[in-house]
Amino acid sequence: MDLDKQFNIPDVFEVSVQNLPFVIHRIRVDPSNRYSLEPTFPILNSNLLFTYHKVSNLSEQHFEQIQYFSYHLLESDETEKCPRWELNHKIENNETFYGLGDKAVSLNLRGRKCILWGTDTYAFGYGNEPLYKNIPFFIQTNENQCIGFFIINTFKLTFDFGHTNPDQLKITGDGGPIDIFILHGDSPLDIISIYTKITGCPELPPLWALGYHQSKWSYSPESKLRHVANKLRELKIPCDCLYLDIDYMRGYRIFTWDKRRFPDPANMIHDMNQQGFKIVAILDPGVKIDKNYFLYNEGLKKNLFLKNPDNTPATGPVWPGYCHFPDFTSKEARLWWEEHIVNLLKTGLSGLWNDMNEIALFNKNDMIQTQRTLNNDILMSFEGNTATFAEGHNIYGMMMSHATYAGLKHISNKRPFVLTRSTFSGGQEYAAVWTGDNVASWEHLKIANYQCQNLAISGFSFTGSDIGGFVGNPDGELFCRWLQLAVFHPFFRTHSSKDFDAQEPWSFGEKWTDIARSIIEWRYKILGYIYSVFKEHTETGKPILQPIILKYWKDQRYRRHYDNFMLGEALLAIPITEPGLNSVDIFLPPGVYYCLNTYKVYYGETNCQIPIYWDTPPALLRGGYVLPIWPIQQYVLEKKIESVEWWLGYSNEAFVQSYYYMDEFDGYNYSQGDFQKVMFSFENRGHEIHIYIHSEGNYCPEIKSYKLKLLGFDLKITSIKVDNMNVIYKNESSYITFNSIPKHIIICLKS
Repeated sequence: MDLDKQFNIPDVFEVSVQNLPFVIHRIRVDPSNRYSLEPTFPILNSNLLFTYHKVSNLSEQHFEQIQYFSYHLLESDETEKCPRWELNHKIENNETFYGLGDKAVSLNLRGRKCILWGTDTYAFGYGNEPLYKNIPFFIQTNENQCIGFFIINTFKLTFDFGHTNPDQLKITGDGGPIDIFILHGDSPLDIISIYTKITGCPELPPLWALGYHQSKWSYSPESKLRHVANKLRELKIPCDCLYLDIDYMRGYRIFTWDKRRFPDPANMIHDMNQQGFKIVAILDPGVKIDKNYFLYNEGLKKNLFLKNPDNTPATGPVWPGYCHFPDFTSKEARLWWEEHIVNLLKTGLSGLWNDMNEIALFNKNDMIQTQRTLNNDILMSFEGNTATFAEGHNIYGMMMSHATYAGLKHISNKRPFVLTRSTFSGGQEYAAVWTGDNVASWEHLKIANYQCQNLAISGFSFTGSDIGGFVGNPDGELFCRWLQLAVFHPFFRTHSSKDFDAQEPWSFGEKWTDIARSIIEWRYKILGYIYSVFKEHTETGKPILQPIILKYWKDQRYRRHYDNFMLGEALLAIPITEPGLNSVDIFLPPGVYYCLNTYKVYYGETNCQIPIYWDTPPALLRGGYVLPIWPIQQYVLEKKIESVEWWLGYSNEAFVQSYYYMDEFDGYNYSQGDFQKVMFSFENRGHEIHIYIHSEGNYCPEIKSYKLKLLGFDLKITSIKVDNMNVIYKNESSYITFNSIPKHIIICLKS
């Protein structure tokens, strides 16, 4: 690698290379030679970092050039220069690229130009750049290999995947060192797991966080919130969580309550809890400039705000008016934020929602701004290594959610729930994400599907979109099709703007209310399965949403299958993103599949026409995998789960393993062994199917009956033995019932 000295690169300039586990290569380029400094923020798993060796030359087949160019002066510090840089790579004919977070495009990024610079993009459209999140990780594939690239650089980044020059990938950064991890794996899904080994996985959320959430800007005053809660229970539409948007605050001052609209927050939240609802409240970062406001005075006195170059607090206009902003790259500011989180939670709130944390600002005539965020010369602590907002902008949202998460951890024996709009690689440890201010349109329904898959590829599996669209008025068909997609997303929330019509499940007439109820009920039927898949994600980093195009990445037949994805290994989701459809044509992945409505069988690697039913989410159960089905409840743990169904379809695969997981669904006793993990091994021996069942853990759920539903076996079964005892089996509309978990099931088939 040659570095052209005409750009004033220092005479002594080294590249460091690290060997890490999991077939990872790490390359670091820093003109200042500060290689001893690891990132101070929660981006990397420090347990994986080892001593590296510095080398003066590097030949890397994937990135042929690393070129520094056009030194420019950062306004914040006239004594220190910071170069822009670029990496170039020749794109081969069959190469594809995936990742970079919430990109509002189909999955393959080839031909796209993507920008990482967190931006408030209200009503964004297909292909708009930049968006809210900053995730500098992507996967490159061709017919023979796949490689992951994780570039730790918090400045503004631009990824040109052949948009300007079809034969060239160009990555440019506005400054800072380049820290590149090159990840090798057998498949893209393996690479995602390796990437999350580096950046972290979320902890297992409380089960209620995976239920249905209802939100609007705004359920205010209190009477509106109570009306929505009562209506949900009256219509028997399951729901676990309601949201408070910015109008619960006094003049939008964070950590306050508007006592006219919400005179007794603790009592109100207690009543909501009694009805089975958790309450989540919004928190923006802006602190109103108001000498009579306790938070403003504290932050000013303790010197906790972002600063202008002249060391005065940085100022910007948001909902409360002109505000200062906590410097979340300062440990002192994060601890201060935690203290106020703890006080706010005394009202009984169960979770918090961080918004406007790009930082997003409003346009004001009396402010000179080149963008709707703070200027690049604003100063940040960076844990004592002062930096500018040009370097820290992209991690601000992640650091805010990190501080919010830390505050919620103070609640004894409760798992935190944080939702954030802006984040960076590593932020998946602290918060769920949603795709931002989308639009009520069929195009945006398709975009929501792409964005959530893109986020899962990028390590953020706890993701969802605003069901029905935040901007605009959906009709009943669009709203219910959106529910049918979102029922398979880990984060499952309806949210909309007060500038538009009501968007509750009953807002579109009786027909659509009944359909919406049925779809949401399905969420609660498969909630145990989703919880189990999430548990696996926390342990392995394997994405919860698995795009078909990446699962079968070597097969050219799936190269343009962007719509369909697997939820875990057992469910193939088939999003319906066009109006007026009664069926959809799909080329199925390998395996045998079963309709959740009619139980009809479909065979993989064939073109199939799949009927679509309104009362059932469009998905197929993959044969050989056990799908646990729970009884419908109006909210998590409304009643004890005393009966569980196991749905199992015939498969011609020789061996399939699956499992489901249960614990107390909140708290941390599971870490001490208080869980139940039931593992199923499906073996097809030709004329006999053997199902071995093994349980682990000390948790004993109060389940009184297990019902096995067999799909696709009807014409084949001659006898069934359960733990060496013959049982009677009529047909697939009936069940085999057990009072306890068996260990061995043998299904004998006709010759």
